[in-house]
Amino acid sequence: MHLIKSDNAVLETTGNPMSSPYQPRRLALADEFWFLSHRDFGPGSFLNDGSLGIGLAGALLAELTLAGYVLIQAGRVVPTERPPEPGMGMGMGGGGGYPRHSVDSPRMPPPRRPGIDPVHGLMMGEIAARPAWYPVADWIAFLATDAEKRVAGRMEEGGLLNAVGGLLRRRTWEPVDASTASSPAVALRYRARAQQMSRELVDPQTAMLAGLALATNLVRDIDVDDMTNLQAALLDMVNSLPDDMLTILRAVQDAVTAVTRQIRR
Repeated sequence: MHLIKSDNAVLETTGNPMSSPYQPRRLALADEFWFLSHRDFGPGSFLNDGSLGIGLAGALLAELTLAGYVLIQAGRVVPTERPPEPGMGMGMGGGGGYPRHSVDSPRMPPPRRPGIDPVHGLMMGEIAARPAWYPVADWIAFLATDAEKRVAGRMEEGGLLNAVGGLLRRRTWEPVDASTASSPAVALRYRARAQQMSRELVDPQTAMLAGLALATNLVRDIDVDDMTNLQAALLDMVNSLPDDMLTILRAVQDAVTAVTRQIRR
């Protein structure tokens, strides 16, 4: 499965693509992906740890992009919080930069704005601490190592998850409410069927969630009885996304493919 973008795709959408009275509570993209990749009740994910971390990392990076905190330029993550400093540049060569994920000689992070999501604030500090603009794939790899802890911690604080385990066994999380946990999958199934009937475009966050489901091979877990039609509809949603979102999705898909190959060996 390749995430592609058709030549005639519309990059922006307006209005509400859903006329149904069913309006699930809208969460942050990474929170929705966490629920999409986990069981509705009790702990347990449909994905292995590597794929889960990669998908959540992509969702977090997409959150920053959708919020306007970063831009994706030439495949690299560029902060918009303040203008680039002399010598930052976009290149990695010529002595500009250091080995991947290093935090040597960090720059001071930008001042935290009141009301900013704490996970976003932490990520913006990490991005601003680098002396060069790093590729999307590098940030996906970096964030994937603790993305679940970041996202689940935010969800626990927001009353969406309960922590279980700890001390003598691995700390995991389970949904507080099964209906809230199931809402991303329910909404994707509904929007996919509406997409097939009307070809109306969905909002960027829903299209990005569809792309993450495809990139991490979650289609079977969303609707095992109608996988073929669901997959086609989700891909139609993805084709409405702008290039920066598609760059993130391709990086997620490539990383998941690499992890899957490692597991099979």
